[in-house]
Amino acid sequence: MPTRHWIVVADQAQARMYEVAGSIRMHRVAQLENSAAQSAARDLGSDRPRRKINIFGHRHALSTQQVPKEHVANAFAHEIAEYLNAGRRQGRFDALVLAMPPRAVGLVRQELDAGTARMVEREIHKDLMHHTEAQLQVLLAELSTHS
Repeated sequence: MPTRHWIVVADQAQARMYEVAGSIRMHRVAQLENSAAQSAARDLGSDRPRRKINIFGHRHALSTQQVPKEHVANAFAHEIAEYLNAGRRQGRFDALVLAMPPRAVGLVRQELDAGTARMVEREIHKDLMHHTEAQLQVLLAELSTHS
């Protein structure tokens, strides 16, 4: 029985999971949407810390524990990881390939349980979300011949 790979292609707004088993053509098994990331920046707030003016008229930045965009990225990474953890527990794949920007890989990796983390066979630190399935298939085939 061929190894069933799940290829996870993600950015801050979407994640797609594809399955490849042996010579069977890659097909999408799931898609997750991060609706909070798609909200306007004004809805999330600014990356700049809020400011206050002291009694002498000087402006000072207020410290914040976590900027809203960071919180949204962390929450989406958690959602992706939970989906993958559940997929592993259900025996839906044998190995994982994570294809996403480096920061996203790090966030997702932090949220994977130990069993799922051991199944990560490869990391591709690139944003491939805008590639078609056909382009992804060719790119992944090329990468596997260079490893």
